[in-house]
Amino acid sequence: MYKQIINPEGKELHYYEYGHKNKEVMLFLPGYVDSALMYRKLGKSLAHQYRVIALDFPTIHEAEGIYNLERLTKHLASFVEELGLNNFTLAGFSSCGLVAIDYTYYYPDKVKELVLLNSVPLFILSERVRRFYLVIKPLLVLRPMLWLYSRFNSRKWFRKIVKLPRISRFTAARMRKYYYSAFGTQLSLVGESLLTKFKNIPVPKKIIFFKDDTIIPWGRYQDFVEKQDCEVVVFSEGLHADKKIYWEKLKSLWLKSPKIDFQRVRVEKEKRV
Repeated sequence: MYKQIINPEGKELHYYEYGHKNKEVMLFLPGYVDSALMYRKLGKSLAHQYRVIALDFPTIHEAEGIYNLERLTKHLASFVEELGLNNFTLAGFSSCGLVAIDYTYYYPDKVKELVLLNSVPLFILSERVRRFYLVIKPLLVLRPMLWLYSRFNSRKWFRKIVKLPRISRFTAARMRKYYYSAFGTQLSLVGESLLTKFKNIPVPKKIIFFKDDTIIPWGRYQDFVEKQDCEVVVFSEGLHADKKIYWEKLKSLWLKSPKIDFQRVRVEKEKRV
């Protein structure tokens, strides 16, 4: 069910909710240009055992604002406070997994478990490349550059060439309409390094990968991820949340379905390199 509330600062908070309030809470964060509606099927599947909440980020409601990590974390914190949530599972998808990490670092007493979906605490692994990225980022977030990027990124032929997953017409239209906010926010997040914060989070942590994901490829991040003190779950297929099997496999994690096979790796502290 779609809901909307107003926080004390007068900001609208948009979200979807499934299940009943007396059940264990799971809070899901979508990607930078995705709506919380992306969790509809998963929310309905889990609703009989959990209270599932999916929060929209302002990037798909406000065309002009570029949100950095601090602003998005404050948006999430305001939402949690308004709903009075405690002891919940927090799951962040793709680049907005960084928001989940940042929030959990500052509010560990609120979060029962941190889950990263197709996400990592450090997207640009090379320190040299990250420094270069931070130098050129002011150029990349100029309005003409973001407009041009949005027009290419929302085209089927371009996404096929660079091996990006298919998107719906609705998502493509949203990319073009909210290009400044959505893509500017994405570029703001990608260069962030939350590795130190991630390592110092005291609550249980889990990273979920899909081997066929071309945006956050398992092959690129495997060595890095397996050195972290967290549980790693790797599925064979599902891409970047754009296949039906993706949601079936996620559902299996919380409903304990015996029909879905996956690789689970537990990396203990003493095995870190």
